[in-house]
Amino acid sequence: MHGTAANLSQFEGGSFDAVLVMGPLYHLTRVEDRQSALAEAARVLKPGGKMCCSFITVFAPIRDLAKHDPE
Repeated sequence: MHGTAANLSQFEGGSFDAVLVMGPLYHLTRVEDRQSALAEAARVLKPGGKMCCSFITVFAPIRDLAKHDPE
């Protein structure tokens, strides 16, 4: 079975007690794609279920540069 974070149509709505969104919020570059991924995650989540998302701030490259090359 194949799918994408922005299209989880192979799963019925309210199918999961928990949903992990661990990558699409920083790998998908278009805002619309990130919104679709979150909407799909929410759609397949059971009412009262838990969603856990991770993301990288847009300032991460600056922070990394400051850490590794402070000058």
